[in-house]
Amino acid sequence: MSIWAPVRAIGETMHRRICPLYTFDNRNRIHIAGSGVPFRAGDFRFLLTAAHVCFDSSKTPIPLFTMGSERPHALRGRRGAWEYVPGKTPDIDLSVMALDNDLADALEGVYQFATPAETCYTTAKTPGIHYLIAGYPAERNPVSPGRLFAPLATHLITGDIRDGAETLPGKSNDYHFLLGHPGKTITTYTGARFRVPKVQGMSGGGVWRVEIDIPRKLSTSPCLVGIGIEYHKTRKVFVATRVQAAIPLVNDLFRLEKGLPADS
Repeated sequence: MSIWAPVRAIGETMHRRICPLYTFDNRNRIHIAGSGVPFRAGDFRFLLTAAHVCFDSSKTPIPLFTMGSERPHALRGRRGAWEYVPGKTPDIDLSVMALDNDLADALEGVYQFATPAETCYTTAKTPGIHYLIAGYPAERNPVSPGRLFAPLATHLITGDIRDGAETLPGKSNDYHFLLGHPGKTITTYTGARFRVPKVQGMSGGGVWRVEIDIPRKLSTSPCLVGIGIEYHKTRKVFVATRVQAAIPLVNDLFRLEKGLPADS
């Protein structure tokens, strides 16, 4: 049995399902590096995001912090990511970051952690089935010295899911899916016009599947299907990694955190 809620209410609470990830540039200035999805599997809590948000081109961890209710929190936990070997392995571009208990508790006071029961698979393009892409675009989140952080999330909705991930370098339909979203200006729930910002900073944010009853403006609860990793401007498509690709990474990181043998 599906539970329905107003589409507007779903959209207005999406900022609780994702957190902003900040870092420093070479002049020590703070800026948005990407977005992350807080996740809980049993008592293990972590963030899902894009690997390129967590690691630089030499695979060195990038210093990151996020915002709690009153102050920033450094992300110092272990990180795991799929290795990418061009021409040999798919570019899954997915990472998990462990959260210690104190940090996880602080973030749970602000964000709604996803759970395995709230994940699902994508479906072929179907009337009524839509996908909600959410993250923190850098364009909408400039950081000025001496000012309080007030992260502003953006979410976009599309029903245009496509095949063809394998036509992009390093991508595979087994691990990725595409979402078309060509509009530079879209209509909001209230009928107002909204200019879609540049998508830098949305990498690592979540993609949720919802069923929308358009005449009644009602939606089912969001179900996490992927993590956004790229936007191809010429093809006007978002690329997302399927959330199921995180399972081996989460298992490995959990064993490391708990000091368990690799085969347990």
